[in-house]
Amino acid sequence: MFKILLITHRTLNNLAPSYIRYLFTSYVPSRELRSLSKNLLLIPHFNLMTHGERYFSVAVLKLWNTLPSDIMDSSPVSVFNREL
Repeated sequence: MFKILLITHRTLNNLAPSYIRYLFTSYVPSRELRSLSKNLLLIPHFNLMTHGERYFSVAVLKLWNTLPSDIMDSSPVSVFNREL
């Protein structure tokens, strides 16, 4: 989990390879909600309930969205590692 979250953090801060970036889409609610101020990622819909949650593209988004916002917003990688 640590490595997955570290890759996600680096990707969102443009410190990882660009081919990973296409997996992540920022969550933008359709109306003004409190979640707009959080740095959440959109979780895509998937059909397979047993295996769908284990796909990297889904698991990483669920892990990221469960982090507290102060950890998500820490920009230097060293601070993120320490907080995580």
